[in-house]
Amino acid sequence: MMKNCKGITLITLALAITIMAIIATTLVYNINTGAHTRALNNMYKDVEVLRDRVDLYFSKFGTLPIVSTTYTNIDNIKAINVNDNDIYYVIDLEALENITLSFGKGYQNYKTNSDTSITDVYVVNEKSHNVYYIKGIKYDNKMYYTVPGQYTKITTPDWSDEYTETKIYTDTNGNTAWIPKGFQVSLKQGENTILGGLVIRNATDKNEFVWIPTDLVTYKINEWNQETVTADYQEYYVEDVAENTKIINDITKSVSQHKGYYISRYEAGLTTKRTGRTETSLNQLPRPIFRPTTKETPIYAYNCVTWNDVTYLANNIYNKEQNDVMSRLISARSWDTALKFIETVGEDADSAYPLNAEGKGWYSDNKSNNENLETGKSVDITNKTTPNKLKNIYDMAGNLWEWSSDRSKTTANRRLIRRRFL
Repeated sequence: MMKNCKGITLITLALAITIMAIIATTLVYNINTGAHTRALNNMYKDVEVLRDRVDLYFSKFGTLPIVSTTYTNIDNIKAINVNDNDIYYVIDLEALENITLSFGKGYQNYKTNSDTSITDVYVVNEKSHNVYYIKGIKYDNKMYYTVPGQYTKITTPDWSDEYTETKIYTDTNGNTAWIPKGFQVSLKQGENTILGGLVIRNATDKNEFVWIPTDLVTYKINEWNQETVTADYQEYYVEDVAENTKIINDITKSVSQHKGYYISRYEAGLTTKRTGRTETSLNQLPRPIFRPTTKETPIYAYNCVTWNDVTYLANNIYNKEQNDVMSRLISARSWDTALKFIETVGEDADSAYPLNAEGKGWYSDNKSNNENLETGKSVDITNKTTPNKLKNIYDMAGNLWEWSSDRSKTTANRRLIRRRFL
């Protein structure tokens, strides 16, 4: 089994990317597409519910469930349907009983004073019984007041448009992160806030990453400035100074300036199982992917790689000239900061996770998550189960170890590894 791996079967790579764009001005970019889409769909649902309830009420009582005063603020709706006449009434929601809507709560104020400047109301046409929302919903620079006669329900996209330049993203809580040029922000609920684990992906290769906000992490070494990073490395790690000093300086400056960095959401993978290393040169190694496993396309952990292999691969995923980011093999410091982010930040911070990984990690006693790994004969697909996800980062305690960019200070020629232990 895997005879060509020579002891490196169970180690793979995780990726860290840092923003390398020069900050000239602060550009604020809010993702509102998802909120506008939900609002429009909610208004559609309201109108459909009201149509049914108004028809039932009319069939039963022979009259409409309305506030008796005619509503005259109708300029935006009077030309929508040729079957309407010019008489509209505010729907009395109390008359319909046990009805839950997203909008239209202004009917009570209108019922009290008949003020036609109140627009958060649903109205019904006397002749056609068509229902309209007076305030309307703006979507894609167009206003909608009712359900079109024939319409296709608008679905919330999973991803934002591709960023054409590196900009600041502000979430609904007012927290910020930098989005690199050529990337997209997830619009899925639970993936679009910084405290919950902001997910982005590269628009071309679809690799996914999660933002680690270093300014929010409660950690004694969270200060990513030159002094603390240098001291940290001198105490714990050894770097090949001539080769890596500039890289360390660039990364340190970036994280300090942008107050964060990205970590790959998944461990490195391939679409086919790798059972050995047969490549004779680094440039023959298959390019790793950091995308989710699907039923149609399983992603298998990228194993059978040496430290030199993964360093070469990581360095060549992205570069600052094309992407405004620099990709590197994750450092032990970056890894530990990500763990502290999981542990200490947000309402869902999992303080028990470092002490108890049951149900969340891949290890020999966790049979529910580890069925294919008990015998140690194979590595599993990435992001196999939801419990292995924290802050939208998968497999922090499995399925494999990860190479880091650091060399042990106490043992010559030994490289430090992190997480994903069987």
